[in-house]
Amino acid sequence: MNRFFKGIGIFLGLVGVGIVSAVAVIALLLRQEEVRVPDLIGKDVVSVIEIVSSAGLQLAIDRREPSRSVSKDAIVSQSPLPGSGVKKGRKIRIVVSTGPSEFFAPKVIGEPFRKADIALRQAGLAETFVSRVWSDTVEQDVVIAQDPPPNAPVEKGGKVGLLVSLGRKPH
Repeated sequence: MNRFFKGIGIFLGLVGVGIVSAVAVIALLLRQEEVRVPDLIGKDVVSVIEIVSSAGLQLAIDRREPSRSVSKDAIVSQSPLPGSGVKKGRKIRIVVSTGPSEFFAPKVIGEPFRKADIALRQAGLAETFVSRVWSDTVEQDVVIAQDPPPNAPVEKGGKVGLLVSLGRKPH
């Protein structure tokens, strides 16, 4: 019986230590100072580093991507959004612009699908949408149309839609 009470005593002691620890952690977290997230969109990376560190926040670059509207090395988007209240020391995640795209869609209309696919991959446009339709005028597996059209500006890694012939419809 004495052993039983000793076991319950140890268990209750551990539960008490756990509760006290949880309360202490919560109290520390609640005492941290909250700051407003600055608006970083459109600003250059160098000034953003200074703005974020002076606010007591950290910076994390999620990725770099092309943008027609935001100049190279400026911020395209951020998370959390500007004006949000966050605790000091929190990371602000940003997307940095690589500037407008300097790539153009290659002409693949009239090419066999496999050759068109290789040309798109070599141009840095690996992700394609492919639709297939019956055609009495275009051979099977030949590209009938593309979107964006040939020589249109595209983003590196962008998507090009292809319309590919299934050949003549069997009767």
